[in-house]
Amino acid sequence: MNIKEIRNALQKAKYHYNKGKRHYEEFNNTYHSCPKHIDILSHVSLILECYGVECIENPDNCNSPSYSYVNTGDTYTRTLLYNHKTGRYLISSWGDIVEQTLIK
Repeated sequence: MNIKEIRNALQKAKYHYNKGKRHYEEFNNTYHSCPKHIDILSHVSLILECYGVECIENPDNCNSPSYSYVNTGDTYTRTLLYNHKTGRYLISSWGDIVEQTLIK
């Protein structure tokens, strides 16, 4: 999976999320859903034909952020991750993230 495919999937997912949110707000005046990043990652998973969304947490180290990510089925395949601490998306493998930030 290349970076361009992941970026395109993220843009499509954000577009569909915002379109769906506006639709619910216009007609129902309410919008109940998962957190935004979970909806977006789930849509990316569908676009890229992956295996859903999972989370990496490290309760023993409060300084290490937790991440949600699209499960590609391979620890070291590039994927889309969401950093809960910064609120930003990044492209990396979740295996690299664990090695770099969570294992100390």
